[in-house]
Amino acid sequence: MYYVGQRTDLGAIPALDAFFTPEIITFGDNSQAQVLNALPGAKVLAAQNGKIWALAKDSLIIVSRTPVANPKNNADDFLQYLTMFAK
Repeated sequence: MYYVGQRTDLGAIPALDAFFTPEIITFGDNSQAQVLNALPGAKVLAAQNGKIWALAKDSLIIVSRTPVANPKNNADDFLQYLTMFAK
């Protein structure tokens, strides 16, 4: 199972939201990611300056990095960072 994007309503889905912090980081291309918690058993897939933005735990992969602009053509634009981790 994949989750792509940020969580603005932390606490609404406790099992998922446990991975998310309220902190947002910005990259050089102006894309953003919500900083993630590496809970026990999670494998860090990507981090920026020590701040995790992609991880895997069991069958769940979370990629919180999102592009600068909303998709113009289709959802594939939004999923560009997921392709780095797709199995």
